[in-house]
Amino acid sequence: MVVQCTLNDPDTKLLRLFFLVENLREMGARRIGLVEPYLAYMRQDARFSPGEAAKLPLMVG
Repeated sequence: MVVQCTLNDPDTKLLRLFFLVENLREMGARRIGLVEPYLAYMRQDARFSPGEAAKLPLMVG
């Protein structure tokens, strides 16, 4: 099963996505893949206000 979902507003979509995956497994799906477009403009590499979190670069090695 392939699920396509944009996560531009993850606070409202992530829980629904988890419920969908659980239901697909209960219905017999053996493999589930997520197709989620990479949206580079959604990254936040700097803090603009006090208390905000900045995304750290992924280090692979």
